[in-house]
Amino acid sequence: KDHPAPAEIFKKLDADSSGSVSLAEFKASKRAQENPEKAEEMFKKIDKDGNGELSLDEFKSGGPKGVDDKK
Repeated sequence: KDHPAPAEIFKKLDADSSGSVSLAEFKASKRAQENPEKAEEMFKKIDKDGNGELSLDEFKSGGPKGVDDKK
């Protein structure tokens, strides 16, 4: 089965439809809840400008490799 496009995943994570994904939104995903520490680490890695929010561009370039991959 095909993986959803990063933009689709981003849209699902962006719970408040603000156009960016906060750490709380990121960690709310089912995948992130399996390993919250790793999720937080990944978020910080993807958050290139360090503003605590992921833009769609940051998300596309940094994810969703570990976020939504099937094991």
